[in-house]
Amino acid sequence: MLLLAADTALVIARKPAIAVGKLEITAIDVAPGDSILVITPQGKTLLIDAGGALGQADQVLISAKRLFRTIFGRAECHTWTPLRSPMRMEITLEACPTVLKNFHPDQLWVAPSPPNDAYNDLIVQANELQIAAIQRVAGDRFDFGGAHFEVLAPVSDAYLAPKRINGASMVLKIRFKNASALLEGDAEKHEENVVQPLIGPVNVLKVAHHGSNSSSNAALIDAIRPQFALISVGKFNRYGHPRAEVLTRLADSGACTFSY
Repeated sequence: MLLLAADTALVIARKPAIAVGKLEITAIDVAPGDSILVITPQGKTLLIDAGGALGQADQVLISAKRLFRTIFGRAECHTWTPLRSPMRMEITLEACPTVLKNFHPDQLWVAPSPPNDAYNDLIVQANELQIAAIQRVAGDRFDFGGAHFEVLAPVSDAYLAPKRINGASMVLKIRFKNASALLEGDAEKHEENVVQPLIGPVNVLKVAHHGSNSSSNAALIDAIRPQFALISVGKFNRYGHPRAEVLTRLADSGACTFSY
């Protein structure tokens, strides 16, 4: 009982270690898939993707384990403690049901999607947990936690093109003071050509579609000229990602590229 009381006191006494006034972006290694934890200048947390894919239990399980290790470690230094209150977080895109259940975010941001069981189940679960499901589409601009967000894609009816599923990926630009990041999801060349005039130079690029040559076209890279590029691929993936052509484009632009 004394040990439990001591542990409880330590957890309750722990103060958030938020870097106030800074925008922090952490890329999480979730094997197949993407996951990025954003901590805003005011300490708000945003989880972008949760790894794996909706409806693929084995990939979601692997992703969830790696995700929890990272978020629990970070969240205990921020706003989450297991003995007081759940972490207040927003989740967007492919958030798996396990993440919703364990972290109970305030909001779930989703792109427009055609009806399917996995997506519908996710929305139902969000409703049951009283999590607000908010649809984000191109043109949305808003401030969140002291940072400015712009949704560059998809357009509201992007999912109606059944052969271009990746065209419905959510593309976000995040800005704070003179720093900015472009998070592309699985956007492909068509989407990149549409959003390119809206972006301008960025400091950090989350490379689209795991470094596939279907994305990261030369015109986009030349236009945004990122300082740093992040590519989530998973070790020894069977797709040959990231492609050499993409790495060359990034190198030619002067970007420092990290793959994980």
